[in-house]
Amino acid sequence: MAEALLGTSLSGTAAAGRCHFLGHREDALAIVGACDATVLPAIKREGLPKTVIESMALGVVPIVTRTGGSPELLVDGESGLVVPPGDAAALATVSRSSAQSIFQAEMVALDGLPASLKVGDRYPIITSAYVGPGGTSQDSGIAPAVQFQDLGLVLKVTPTVHGNGEMTLDVDAEQNALGGTASNGNVKLTSPRSLPQTMY
Repeated sequence: MAEALLGTSLSGTAAAGRCHFLGHREDALAIVGACDATVLPAIKREGLPKTVIESMALGVVPIVTRTGGSPELLVDGESGLVVPPGDAAALATVSRSSAQSIFQAEMVALDGLPASLKVGDRYPIITSAYVGPGGTSQDSGIAPAVQFQDLGLVLKVTPTVHGNGEMTLDVDAEQNALGGTASNGNVKLTSPRSLPQTMY
């Protein structure tokens, strides 16, 4: 019913050919992962939106409004974009290039001095939550405790300029990733993997 109403509202507009109502999908995360960005244009308070967390875990730029817990999940302009709630004009000015520029980075390092570059996000992991009588989760209004874990790739680079003008780079790449869900429902992290290498 809502899809038909939205489809009718969009007919005859420029957005008609760009909006697709897919209905229930078992491969929703794969669809999100194929996107350049996700948008959560909430105008009222959101708690800890799962859609934003999933976008970040999939490496998709989340675009959120400054309401509730959404802006606390990301760093505006670094791991996502934040616009004022209810401001359609501000949301419309966020373009694909704005989202993609978040993932463009530059590193500057001096001879013999290490530099690092982090590519990834801070992933919120719920460390405790209220459980009501009988072991059931209830909407008690008590916010869960959250710990942020850095996920992604950290490159540590140390350049060395030799007397003959040649340069070597000592590169250490460390990766942190999600490792599924534990039996108690908590998110597990894989052990950090490190790959040191010298490049000539």
